[in-house]
Amino acid sequence: MVLYGDSQNPLEAFFNKSEFSSDETQLSACIGFFNLRGWNELSEIVKFKNGRILVGLPRNDFQEAIDRLKFLEAETLITNKLALETKQQYIKSLSAQLRVGAPSLEEKETLKNLNGLIETGQVQIKLYTKSRLHAKLYILKHNDINQALIGSSNLTYSGINGVGELNTDLVDDIESASNWFEDKWNSEFSIDISLDLKEELAKSWASEDIIDPFVAYLKLMYHLSRDARQGLVDFSIPKILERDLLDFQKNAIEIATKYLRIWNGVMIGDAVGFGKTIEAIGIAALHQQQKDWTTLIICPPKLVEMWKKYLEKYEVFGRVEALSAPLVEKIDELRRFNLVIIDESHNLRTGKRNEYQKIIDYVKRNESKVVLLTATPYNKGFSDVFNQLYLFQDPRTDIGFKPVKSISEIGQENLITSTDGELTTINAFEKAIKKTENEEDMRSLMSNFLIRRTRKFLSENYSLKDDNGKSYFKFANGSKHYIPERQPIVIKSKEKEFSKSETYLRSDEMLDNINQLILPRYKLSDYIDQKFDLKSIKNNDLKEYLEGVLSLGGNVYNFNKTLLYKRLSSSDIAFLISLDRRLKSDKFWIYCLENKLDIPTGSIDSNLIDEIDIYENELENIQNDEWSTMYELIQEKQPSWLKAWVPVSIFTKDLIDDIKLDIAVAEEILKKSKNLYINDDSKIKRLSELIDQSGNKKILIFSEYKDTVNHIHEKIQSAFPNKKISTVSGETSNPQMITERFSPVSNEVSVSKEDEIDILISTDSLSEGQNLQDSNIVINYDLPWTIIRIIQRAGRVDRIGQQEDNVFIYTFEPDEGIESILNLRSRIKDRLVQNQQVFGSDEKFFGDEIEKEAISAIYSGNLELLENLQDKNSDVDIVSEAYSVWQKYESEEPELCELAKKMPNLIYTSKFKDPDGAMVYLQSERDIFIKSFTDKNGQIITEPISPKLAIEELKTKPHEKGYKISDKTYEYVKNCYKYVLENQNNSSFTIMNTISKKIYNILSENIKELNEENEGVEGLIQSIVDQTLTETAKSHLSKFIKKPKALDLYREIKFLEESEVLFTNKKNTKSKSAEVIISFSSE
Repeated sequence: MVLYGDSQNPLEAFFNKSEFSSDETQLSACIGFFNLRGWNELSEIVKFKNGRILVGLPRNDFQEAIDRLKFLEAETLITNKLALETKQQYIKSLSAQLRVGAPSLEEKETLKNLNGLIETGQVQIKLYTKSRLHAKLYILKHNDINQALIGSSNLTYSGINGVGELNTDLVDDIESASNWFEDKWNSEFSIDISLDLKEELAKSWASEDIIDPFVAYLKLMYHLSRDARQGLVDFSIPKILERDLLDFQKNAIEIATKYLRIWNGVMIGDAVGFGKTIEAIGIAALHQQQKDWTTLIICPPKLVEMWKKYLEKYEVFGRVEALSAPLVEKIDELRRFNLVIIDESHNLRTGKRNEYQKIIDYVKRNESKVVLLTATPYNKGFSDVFNQLYLFQDPRTDIGFKPVKSISEIGQENLITSTDGELTTINAFEKAIKKTENEEDMRSLMSNFLIRRTRKFLSENYSLKDDNGKSYFKFANGSKHYIPERQPIVIKSKEKEFSKSETYLRSDEMLDNINQLILPRYKLSDYIDQKFDLKSIKNNDLKEYLEGVLSLGGNVYNFNKTLLYKRLSSSDIAFLISLDRRLKSDKFWIYCLENKLDIPTGSIDSNLIDEIDIYENELENIQNDEWSTMYELIQEKQPSWLKAWVPVSIFTKDLIDDIKLDIAVAEEILKKSKNLYINDDSKIKRLSELIDQSGNKKILIFSEYKDTVNHIHEKIQSAFPNKKISTVSGETSNPQMITERFSPVSNEVSVSKEDEIDILISTDSLSEGQNLQDSNIVINYDLPWTIIRIIQRAGRVDRIGQQEDNVFIYTFEPDEGIESILNLRSRIKDRLVQNQQVFGSDEKFFGDEIEKEAISAIYSGNLELLENLQDKNSDVDIVSEAYSVWQKYESEEPELCELAKKMPNLIYTSKFKDPDGAMVYLQSERDIFIKSFTDKNGQIITEPISPKLAIEELKTKPHEKGYKISDKTYEYVKNCYKYVLENQNNSSFTIMNTISKKIYNILSENIKELNEENEGVEGLIQSIVDQTLTETAKSHLSKFIKKPKALDLYREIKFLEESEVLFTNKKNTKSKSAEVIISFSSE
């Protein structure tokens, strides 16, 4: 007897010793576990003519089957359903072996060889099902002489090669062993699985068959759309809410729940009117039911009451706070809420509001998840998006891929310098996109955080059609919401009071006059006497006011100059009323300055408010420039706006001179424009005719400015004394009460007929977040400064719940024609640029080609074109895009979609004859795309790529030609898989922040040195992966990783651990093992 146990390759030692290992040898093997990858090892160490492999059922996976099968009678076993199911289950386990890791070219050739041996009958494999078979027996037969080995080695990689196996050859009792094997092999409990295995090999990467690239692309879409198709596995939407949800709203909740788990936050940017509010409530209700979460909602003041009603209706425990100044003080005292919903989050896009940093601090302190709601996720500037992302993400969060498009423009070295080499962080994207404005990189970044479905997308992918071909959405209870047809109508001018040539207000002379305005009251810092010493001021209110004047410099001036242009471009009446009010305020200041009277002023911020002049109420109460009366009135009443009394002695004489120059310009403009009111009466007449034609229909009228709203109200109420007309502006204290009276059904309130409002006239303060679909008529009295608001206005009535078949969107054509509007806005932009005005996000595209297209779309009655322009930079999210593709082809190519669904994982496909790379799609905690390719210098580069860019690159059309997989592809795929394995713990595939990753890398690289003096180093390193550092720890340890010394860093970590301030109670989200799904060859 010879023992084979000390050898590195115990089976190889036996077979090498055997003189029977030849092409004439018959191999019989009984094994407890069969790994297909082990066949490669066996074929290299033994030669045989015929082989029989008898495999037992592994206990772990098949114990239930074993327990049940052993009670069955032998004669019924083969036809027994359970035996068949057991065989199928085992074949699945063999198939699963083929899906692990990334195969080598050598492994492919080996399994190709096995497939051929099965096909010719040289190898036969049976599954023994009577009981657990754990024996390991190898018998070689040559010319009726046998040799056998018995021991512990399975036909697996470790069984053949592993140390620790013990085997012995049989010398005296080979015949008994052979009889034992023959008895098992011929048993009715042994089921032949050879052909089943051959079939599995034919479907796998081991096959020579060419995989159709389009079917592989469909498989990719099938996997990426799983959240939209399957819904949540671990959670269920509360019944009280489910009945009111449409399918696309459920999908948003499901996708958002995944994003919250991975990224701690999500931005929902669905089109106007499609239920972002109820989607957010659904997220809150779901997590309240499953995890006992509580919810804090932060929203514009006008929406507070609406949100409170939603919380009450759907029994969500939470609190609603207005996004306003009081929140700054209040938020520090609030209890911990697990979820923070921020409605109209674009209001925080600049990052300059006082509430902004307070909200970030609250979220970090309480480890809250965040849901952002906005219909304009990109608004007009990409920087707006980053400020919103930072409400729940650290700028240094690693997202796993680089801004590759920007890097190709500016070079990687430039970005390395500004990001400390951290090229895969959100901060890197911000720095890169700030330089390049690259839309593709922006979309790539947002594919991680944004759920975005346009009106067109939702209609095409989620609606059904009735017998008459009308589209509708279906609720869970079976009720239907028919999608109304938008009817954009342009109200043509009937009276041409002015020629088509530019009127005075449209002329260059007019624009030059505005340009001449110095607006000294809005840049007072230029007029403060140099001798004035701020420290000498004892009054705190006055000191605070003057500090604000000095700190803001020209910002208030820039804002107000732009505001004048805004009003001129939108509404002549608003411009003239505003100019007249400014004129009177200037005259009041001259009165104070000339009479050496302290000037009453408000907060410096008051001058930044679009709608309000601080003296507005006082100006209305005086006649004929009675400035002394107005002064006395302010002294007596002490109005709420009053902040300080500013001594005129601090100003130079230039202030009086410049204000007087402005007065002269304003008076000249007003004098030349006095006939304009006649023209506006023509517009009011057209509006009155439209109201009259609409009968008893509710009408919603929008204007950019409060002054115009009040003007319309006065005229229309006079023309229709029996109609109940109301207005809303930024000053309205309780807009919710007014909107409920206008639209009681959609707001689910009871209002008497006497209290219902027939016509509602509003500024754009109602263009967001309101349910006003009791009306189906929207009238745009003038153009908003930001043209895209036309869509937001329409969205107030074109919403889920609209009962009418049509929604009418009216827009007034200007008397001077469309070209005059386009020309005016273009020239205004030129003036702003010439004067180096600071462009905010609303001004970014003012007067450019995109806006010209938008205005042309409005006046041609083409709102669809306008909506397409809005969505131009707002692709739908990855899941929804994949779902759309899958839906399309499931209808057009159902047979190919069925093939894609049945196609196993780990497949290889190629659209290229001579590829020089591969793109690999892997599934882990999230979807991962890795690309490996040979660059122009012949170097192999392996790096992650964003899902957005990957999908663009992998797009495939039906019937595209496929090619045989090249030998190099296997190396590329191996590189991709290796990249993921190496970064499984220290990259973005585990949800760790950048500091944690740096600490992990420093400690791991110096583990040998650390182990010499310390115990438990490996455990601490693993804790860095598994747990979340506190903000205190991150702040403290960031100092130690700039110039890292591993031992010092380790000791500091231990100190923080002993002080119990190292980790929070929250564990990191660890990725499940990455699995290769598809490999696409690339060029």
